[in-house]
Amino acid sequence: MLPKECRLKKKKDIGQALKFGRAFRGEMFLLKSAPNKLPVSRFCFTVSSKVSKSAVVRNKIKRRFREAVRGMYPRIRPGYDIVIIAYPNAADCAFVRIKEIFEFAASRAGILKI
Repeated sequence: MLPKECRLKKKKDIGQALKFGRAFRGEMFLLKSAPNKLPVSRFCFTVSSKVSKSAVVRNKIKRRFREAVRGMYPRIRPGYDIVIIAYPNAADCAFVRIKEIFEFAASRAGILKI
């Protein structure tokens, strides 16, 4: 699980990231990243009921995304608000594939340390 200071919770902050952030599409999610003025990067994971009607499946997708981010967190540059919005095909994807696609999208977004 991500530390508390690394979670993007406030509706205002999420709205700012969605409105002003740069979008990067992966196979199974949309990554929006916007700079913030904090010493940490914060994350929000969104899985709509359009992805799955089952809350169990939606939570499973969020857990997989959180774990992919947690494993890469030391490599992520500080100072970004990042919103990840899942697509319907994320429910059928393996965790290893999610990690690969997240790493690719994060590198394209410029949020990885070099």
